[in-house]
Amino acid sequence: MTKKKEQLKKFRELDKKNITNKIVELKKQIILLKIKLVTKQPIKVHHLKENKKQVAQLFTLQNNKN
Repeated sequence: MTKKKEQLKKFRELDKKNITNKIVELKKQIILLKIKLVTKQPIKVHHLKENKKQVAQLFTLQNNKN
């Protein structure tokens, strides 16, 4: 199994409260990465893209669990 599929499987196992907590955690990471990007600190830009994608996946799972 690829890393992405394994991660999506882990997300599916989370309950609604843990999904919300994970979304908040990822959004904080996105904000910190954006701050580093603006202040010209070295970052790996692909982490920003990955975090955004994970947030979108979690929102989708959260909506499906309703």
